[in-house]
Order: sequence, then structure tokens, then C-alpha cells
Amino acid sequence: MMAFQSAIDDCELRDMGFLGDQFTWYRGRTRERLDRGLINNTWSIMYPHAALQNLGYNHSDHRPLLVDTKYYSLVGGSDNQVNHLEARWIKESVFSDLVEETWPQVGSNPNLVSVHAKLNRMHDMFHDWDPRVPKKSKKRLRKAQRDLEKIMTGPMNDEKEEKRKELSEQIEFLLELEEIHYM
Repeated sequence: MMAFQSAIDDCELRDMGFLGDQFTWYRGRTRERLDRGLINNTWSIMYPHAALQNLGYNHSDHRPLLVDTKYYSLVGGSDNQVNHLEARWIKESVFSDLVEETWPQVGSNPNLVSVHAKLNRMHDMFHDWDPRVPKKSKKRLRKAQRDLEKIMTGPMNDEKEEKRKELSEQIEFLLELEEIHYM
């Protein structure tokens, strides 16, 4: 252990801190902060907006850690964000209905002459639709994550372990829905 500490000191590494729950590992009733991110001054200068997030437990007894190098630059949002088609829309059962409804509306608009202009208008309509329907999966995800956190903080028994497994599977499905692929 002293050799490991010596290597950390030689590389001038320091703990970068974290966002989220302080505990990154659990086993039964025991919880500890085992996992952490180490940085040096050079890395800190290269990525001044970076943050390490301790994400929610899923199938492992360790929390996944996410280093987001632009976390603090994105806090507060940006008006210059580019909208993209999101892959999770295609998994929504009502998306194909939306496309079938939208295309005739856009196609009959005399102000939209080119196919490119029509597709851009459809794209805008999808982004208007997005907060009303697909974002509900984000609410379901947050609720499932909160429920899982509640279960993980109390004493474990067979019933809670079964509920933990159920919530973990639900979270995995909802996270899959939230994956964004740009086209």
C-alpha cells in the first residue's frame, strides 16, 4: 500500500472530488468510498470544467463513475445547442404515427419547397413533440433511481433484494431508451 501511495505522490495526483452519493461500493449493510478519480495539475488545466459523477447502482456492488470533461461548462444550458434526431425516439411506439401525421402537413406547406426544408420542419416538429412524450421515460428513470437509492440505504432482506433486482432491470431498460445517437 505504501508503494501505491508513493506512486500517487510521485505523479502529484490528487482526488478530484465527486458529485452524488459519497459511497461507491456496498456489500450488505457496509458502504464505503472505494472508487475515486485522481488528477494532476496538468490534467486540471486541460479540463477546467470537469467533474466526476458517482452514478446510481445497477447490477454491480460498485457505482459506475462518469468523468464529464464539460460538466461545469454545460451547467445552465446553452442556447446554441444543435438539435439532432435521437435514436430513442424510434423505440417509442407512437413515433411512426407522428412521422405519418407530420409528413403530409409538411408536404402540403407551399412555403417549404425543397425536401431539405421539409425535413428540417419535420425535425423541428419532432423536437416540439419530444418534451411531451419521450421525456416521460426520464421521469420514470429518475423515480426508479430514487426508489433504488431508498432500498440501498436501509437494511437488506429478501424482499428488498428482489425489489432491487426488479428496479435494476427497469433502470437498465430506461437507460437504453435514453441513449442518444446522432444522425
